[in-house]
Amino acid sequence: MEQLTFDIPSAPQMSIEERNKLIKQAADSAWFVFFKTFIPLYFIRYWRTRYYQGAVIWSLFLTSLMWFCIYRGDAMINECYNNVGDCKGAHLTKMVGVTSSFLSLVMFGVYAGFSSKQARERLSIDRKTARAILPAISD
Repeated sequence: MEQLTFDIPSAPQMSIEERNKLIKQAADSAWFVFFKTFIPLYFIRYWRTRYYQGAVIWSLFLTSLMWFCIYRGDAMINECYNNVGDCKGAHLTKMVGVTSSFLSLVMFGVYAGFSSKQARERLSIDRKTARAILPAISD
């Protein structure tokens, strides 16, 4: 196997660890990150090791919205069965909760893909180059 050498310009304010994290982030694609979100609590890895805090915040926000809508939808359905509340609003609220559970995973993937694109622009490399550099970086 031949030796690959890449010269990535490093800004003076960027440390080696930060550059390595950006290279790892630049190698990801939105689809890759989206499918990895189906692993339970996988986003914790991104919170600790990469620059995807925005993606995790979106995911947590939409997950909390999901739980609120499901809880409120159940309460409204109970009121509907007692002929007190509106049945259409109850089912709509429940549907918004179920939809936001999937939307949180999609938003995590989209935001992570956007962050990967920004990392590639910051390092002035493409995804193929980042994937080639990735084996040389140790965690």
